[in-house]
Amino acid sequence: MILALTWLTPRVDKLWSAPLHDETVLGKVLKNCQRSGIIDEICIVTNAPSLVERRAELDARIFECPDFYVEHAFNFLNIEQHNLYRELDLSHAAAIHGDLTFQLSWNTPLLGARTLEAMYHKLLDDQSTARVIPMYPVDPHLYTKLPGTEDFLPVWEHKGFDRQKSLQLFRPTTVCLTNWARLLSTIPKVVGLSLDSVSCFTLDSEEQLALVRHLHTYQQRSESSPA
Repeated sequence: MILALTWLTPRVDKLWSAPLHDETVLGKVLKNCQRSGIIDEICIVTNAPSLVERRAELDARIFECPDFYVEHAFNFLNIEQHNLYRELDLSHAAAIHGDLTFQLSWNTPLLGARTLEAMYHKLLDDQSTARVIPMYPVDPHLYTKLPGTEDFLPVWEHKGFDRQKSLQLFRPTTVCLTNWARLLSTIPKVVGLSLDSVSCFTLDSEEQLALVRHLHTYQQRSESSPA
């Protein structure tokens, strides 16, 4: 299931068809799914008019998302039952009835086929895992802004504290793989798959198009280079 919803990314109507070398942004996401070898069917869930109008151009089934789901945040770390059943209900409404479901944001073209395969094997390797979410490291040297001032201070402002020894922080992506039976049968176990920040890059604006093309070229060169 590829999520192309305007309330999640308002620029989807303009950016999904933006060229990314020899294909489009959404086309790259579709190709990654196809090349993974583990996805049986691809369904694009959308309320974007341009996607609905040009469905014949896409090598995937289109499901027009009903208004009932508008504003659902798709926070894959949220394991509250009402949230999980809402996502399951959307899968059923879109006629997606598999035990395992990938949910990908349309603007993650650098999350490659081998990453999707790695998510699948990570889910299978642990019988208690219900959901796998790719995550990428962020700089732990974060700063906080003091209220009412223009002053910024490090989050860990403590004499004698070696910030180089602090635990690495990770940010989750808007992508996950879910085993519905495990997710709904007990308190679900959600695990992360550590990736580099390039693979997890999300395209949110037209100003980022040049950057995502550059990262795509960098990624291809890295993958083709001998280890």
